[in-house]
Amino acid sequence: MQLANQLLSYANAIFTIAKDKETQEKYYQQIAALDAMNVTNPDFYSILAARAVDKDERKELAMTVLSGYGFEPTVIYWVWTIIDNNNYHNFHYIALMCRNLYHDIFNITRVKITSANELSESQIDKIKDFFEKKLKRRIDVEWHIKPDLIGGLRIQVNNKTYNNTFRSKLEILKRELLSKKG
Repeated sequence: MQLANQLLSYANAIFTIAKDKETQEKYYQQIAALDAMNVTNPDFYSILAARAVDKDERKELAMTVLSGYGFEPTVIYWVWTIIDNNNYHNFHYIALMCRNLYHDIFNITRVKITSANELSESQIDKIKDFFEKKLKRRIDVEWHIKPDLIGGLRIQVNNKTYNNTFRSKLEILKRELLSKKG
């Protein structure tokens, strides 16, 4: 619990430093980009998280790379604080806490959509529009492709799941047929 509170304190700090919603939006986008960068560049992440590497060297690397990508100095110094406290190995969890705070600040609901294949831009826009109107708030969509669904969509909003996949329909049909057989 103590670690979770410490990690949450980083998320609270960056949004407290941002004085207005425009800055909060910018910081959040950069934190999300850094979280993605850690996944696509595991060597970068490993070096920043490595306690065996001198903190000043890790901070210099963070400064060089992040400023090269146009990150705000405040976000870079925030990353330095995480490095100074040897918590960069927890950056993904800190970024998730930032996402949750960002969603609270901007009244955004996270919607997880899983489909059997890629959707077109117009399909994505229709789904987003539908849920934003239904929920009367902005949504943040997390997309997943899972070919074994065969077709259709599985949509999770908060704790509610809408499963309209061919796979689930086949499972229901199978149960119904087996129950009638016996």
